[in-house]
Amino acid sequence: MTCILYVDADGEMGQLLRRTFEETGAIRVYLAGSGEEALTSSTRTLADVIVSDFCLPGMDGVMLLKTLRSQGIGVPFIFFTSDFTIPLKEVACLPNVFRFNGRNGFEKKEILRLLRVVYWVAGNHETDVIPVITEDVQRANGRPAGADLT
Repeated sequence: MTCILYVDADGEMGQLLRRTFEETGAIRVYLAGSGEEALTSSTRTLADVIVSDFCLPGMDGVMLLKTLRSQGIGVPFIFFTSDFTIPLKEVACLPNVFRFNGRNGFEKKEILRLLRVVYWVAGNHETDVIPVITEDVQRANGRPAGADLT
């Protein structure tokens, strides 16, 4: 089972993401409402992937990432943000750091796209869940299941 630490001040988004990801039966999502909470969470060392908003109360996402790296936690880190203007150049060249500019309100298709990214980043390229996610994304985009995504 893949474990994710999801860091976001928006509790409603966290709950929606948790429900969507855990429906697969292959992911466990732990929530943190701030960078500080993520650092004190015992799940930070259990996570296979950390997904974080950039804009957090107090410690922002970049500072969270740098602090985790200084603690020796090198798991893949995904910034899930709606702001395309955030300057992440200083961290974009770090290994296992990804930026996903898909957060747009509570759109399920964006959360499902993030789920695909999480699976890929976690190294689950051959999991049985990917075809199901692909069909969900197609339905969310108004395409019939089984349609070509390209």
